[in-house]
Amino acid sequence: MGKFVHGLKKTRRYEIWCGMKKRCNNKNSPRYKDYGGRGIFVCGIWKDNFQEFYNWSELNGYRNDLVIDRINNDGDYEPTNCRWVTNIVNCNNGRHNKKYFHNGVELTLREWSWATGIKYKTLKSRIDLGWDIKDVLTVKVGSRQGEHSRQCQECGKFLRKHQIRYCSECYYIY
Repeated sequence: MGKFVHGLKKTRRYEIWCGMKKRCNNKNSPRYKDYGGRGIFVCGIWKDNFQEFYNWSELNGYRNDLVIDRINNDGDYEPTNCRWVTNIVNCNNGRHNKKYFHNGVELTLREWSWATGIKYKTLKSRIDLGWDIKDVLTVKVGSRQGEHSRQCQECGKFLRKHQIRYCSECYYIY
């Protein structure tokens, strides 16, 4: 008896299923180091059965504008650890994203940008200047102009914006 033919080989979902397996199983895949190389696999239910993956996707909110996302980035591709999300949500769930905790909420800088209405670049600059996270997220844009931007790590002198590259007191270079 031959293999079951599902007629879905040229669909987006089939490509997603093949992509999962390639990232997890093919050592020649450029993404293998981030998936199979880290011990992440496609579960037994899905590994050799596209129809099972397809059925799960039907019951779990698949749409053409969504991507598959592992809820726990260290977990496998399996029904209890996967969901369909927008690309933005997927990017914010990456293992390299740093989360910032403020007022009982933990979000990435991009998510804080959406939540506060402050541009991402402004938040990133404030973080890079050594601002406290509370100030990063709550100080109105432009309200601290002319203030000291950060403190010298060597001598403790407060630096002005034009002194960001070096300290005029001890000549410590940043």
